Amino acid sequence: MYNNENTIKIEKPFILKEDEATYISRCSGELLQDPRRYRLIDLFSGAGGMSLGFSEVFGQPFQSVWANDFNQYCVDTYNENFGPHCVAGDLN
Repeated sequence: MYNNENTIKIEKPFILKEDEATYISRCSGELLQDPRRYRLIDLFSGAGGMSLGFSEVFGQPFQSVWANDFNQYCVDTYNENFGPHCVAGDLN
């Protein structure tokens, strides 16, 4: 799907001082060494762009466990990329 070799690096002047340690941990892969995985749900998921941003591909320790969208084409794409946990339907 995606590879880690094309990681986008941000120049330090754009990083807040408080976020620098987290940024360094994420870029070095240190965050992924922690066995804990935070679980998330993705409402109005579309094809999964937000889930991708929170995934291990981008150095984040999150695991998507449920997703929803009303467009069946988006749900099919999401399930193909992230596993069969996205359901189609209106949240009402």
